[in-house]
Amino acid sequence: MKNIKFMMLAILFTISIGCVSNQTYAPMSIGGIYAHNETAQTELYSRVSQWAAMNFASSNDVIQLADPTNGIIIIKARSTFKEFTGYERPFKFTMRILIKNNKIKIEFSNMAYFYSLNNGITWQTKPLNGQGFAKTPTKLANRMLKKLELGLNEYVRKYSNNNSW
Repeated sequence: MKNIKFMMLAILFTISIGCVSNQTYAPMSIGGIYAHNETAQTELYSRVSQWAAMNFASSNDVIQLADPTNGIIIIKARSTFKEFTGYERPFKFTMRILIKNNKIKIEFSNMAYFYSLNNGITWQTKPLNGQGFAKTPTKLANRMLKKLELGLNEYVRKYSNNNSW
């Protein structure tokens, strides 16, 4: 009798996990708009490009589109966020930077974190959409992306129109 109850419980648990993991959620995006009223579009574009070169190991690999005429830079990159256990969890994202009318608009999308199957032999991704099992990883990744966003804005603000050595 105990074995039957245990088997039924195991089957229900397996079914419920399968239902949760097969749910699909709308993609999530975050970002912000920052005004730089005293800085021309060409200068903003130059500063954003410099920031990208300084903040990514290989800016040539991560910059997917660089269009100075239309003020668009698209970056596809990987980073990590620290979980509560101290583990550095890898994740990927797309960063779209639009430069127009003395403003920088930063958008993050296509965010997904990596998890391991078979003790690190196989890696898969799950979307960082803030729902289900991805709720906590999404918060942690968003914090890291917000730091990146604020760092870009601060770099542009600090070095724009500052020609004094």
